[in-house]
Amino acid sequence: MQVHAQRNARGFLAATFLLIGLAVANWPTHAAAQTTGSTASYACDFENSYCDFTEQSKLGDAPPSSLRRSTLVPSARSGSWAVQLHTEPGDNNVHGSGTWERDDLTLGPSASYCNEGQEEWWAFSVMFPSDYVYPPGPDGGVVMDFHHNSSSGLPNLSFDTMPAPYGMRIRGQGGDTLNGGQYTSWFTDPYGAINDVTRNVWYDFVFHIKWSSTSAGLSEAWLNGKKIHTWSGATLYTGISCYFKLANYHGAFGKASSIIFDRVIRGASSTDVALGPLEGVTAPAPTPTPTPTPTPTPTPTPAPGTAPVSSTMDSSSYTINAGQSVTFTAAVMGNSGTPTGTVTFKDNGTAIPGCAVALSSGKATCTTASLASGSHAITGDYSGDATYGAGVAGPITETVNGTAPVAFTLTIDSSRYTIKFKQNVTFTVTVTAPTTPTGNINFQDGTGSIPGCSAVPVSNGTASCTTRSLSRGTHQIRGYYSGDSANGTGIAGPISETVN
Repeated sequence: MQVHAQRNARGFLAATFLLIGLAVANWPTHAAAQTTGSTASYACDFENSYCDFTEQSKLGDAPPSSLRRSTLVPSARSGSWAVQLHTEPGDNNVHGSGTWERDDLTLGPSASYCNEGQEEWWAFSVMFPSDYVYPPGPDGGVVMDFHHNSSSGLPNLSFDTMPAPYGMRIRGQGGDTLNGGQYTSWFTDPYGAINDVTRNVWYDFVFHIKWSSTSAGLSEAWLNGKKIHTWSGATLYTGISCYFKLANYHGAFGKASSIIFDRVIRGASSTDVALGPLEGVTAPAPTPTPTPTPTPTPTPTPAPGTAPVSSTMDSSSYTINAGQSVTFTAAVMGNSGTPTGTVTFKDNGTAIPGCAVALSSGKATCTTASLASGSHAITGDYSGDATYGAGVAGPITETVNGTAPVAFTLTIDSSRYTIKFKQNVTFTVTVTAPTTPTGNINFQDGTGSIPGCSAVPVSNGTASCTTRSLSRGTHQIRGYYSGDSANGTGIAGPISETVN
């Protein structure tokens, strides 16, 4: 208890730094103070308090408890202080975490965010200090999530750190079925770490989300200004809202571990939340202060075929694996009606085969799987029409990784997520891949194989395991895919099975 009291005595720590100057060297060097946009609808810099966040840790919920695992620390992205979430070995069984260890901060559900039909921009900054332990496997870790407001199931959107060879990912779920509609975007460390993160540097995340349980949903993400994720589809479960969490939540690995967070912001646009430019996003120009001027001479209407256009280029995923399909979208806009004509999509100046596309409602799309490994400058040459002159959309940068995981998806589901002791339950793993998957699935309960289910063949893209061997309690169920000649290995889950 004395240790945790000291972790919370921020004034005592600050005084100690001034008197003896020892602990300063142990904190990561922090950037100069950043400015929070005045138009943001919510902001927390952890300068004087935990704002509206409630902590969930092995020591209890704070508030009402005065005991905390976390600490306010003098290593900030904005202002002078940030919050450090900390876990110790044995910090399990916290709010249904089972064997996983947890120290989370929760921003409670609200009518102001994370509800059907709302559109939001979010930003947060995270640092992995020297004592952060990257998940060694088989379990991963959750760093941030938008969790649905229900007692079980996977969150609507999360940032996860996964054991080698997988790396970091954005994953989400939504739609009519709990844990259904799953999507995943893998991305690499911007500072160059392999199967790990870089310590003592700030990672600045921005999310743009349209909350919907239908195909009208959208989620996009940027890391340090580079786009790492795009999804169009359900982002909420039907009839269930969500809430925001900062997390140090991971499978047990027998060591203490910390994560530092700062600068949590929500707004209505990228300029409300972002620290700088975002790839593929054009920030609105500031409104100039009106200056009295003489009435100008009317500008003649442009002759046909010469009116100017503005154009944008976007990618469905700015980082892909070699052989993976990607869709580029060019939008062409003008002030004299909707432009027609065609867009010729180009890769480093060379036309992409099959991608000279007619505009429809001012947009043209190009889907290709032909990009080789490396960096690609993607542009769209607009032909012009009877009203508008020619123009160019882009360039944007598309990165193709030749050694990234194969582009396939793995999902796991349960026939019933809560059962009685000795009752049968069936777990099903679905493998979705460009080529028909074979191989087998090793169904595991925690770290051990479920009897009779250690090598279930994949048939027509699925494999199932029926068992009644689960003991009473909460079980983390995963399906380990062996891979085959065309598809790599992978892990489906975990999902939580409760046995009463």
